[in-house]
Amino acid sequence: EACYPASYQGVLSVGETNVGGFITSTSNYGTQCLIMSPGEGALTTDNFNDDAYSGFNGTSSASPIVAGVVG
Repeated sequence: EACYPASYQGVLSVGETNVGGFITSTSNYGTQCLIMSPGEGALTTDNFNDDAYSGFNGTSSASPIVAGVVG
C-alpha cells in the first residue's frame, strides 16, 4: 500500500532501525522506504563531555548515512 509523501516520485524516503537492525515501531516501512538507517539508540558525541557518547533517537540521526548514499 502506498504511503505519502514517501511514495511520490523523486522522494528518497528513509526508515528507522534500532541498534539491532530491526525496524522500530515508529518507522514507516515497505517498498517506499529506499533506505533504512539507525535511529533508535544510535550513538553520538556528547556535547557535555569530550570523551563520552550518548544515545540519540529519531530519523534525524540518519542524515550522515543519507548524505553518503546520495553522494
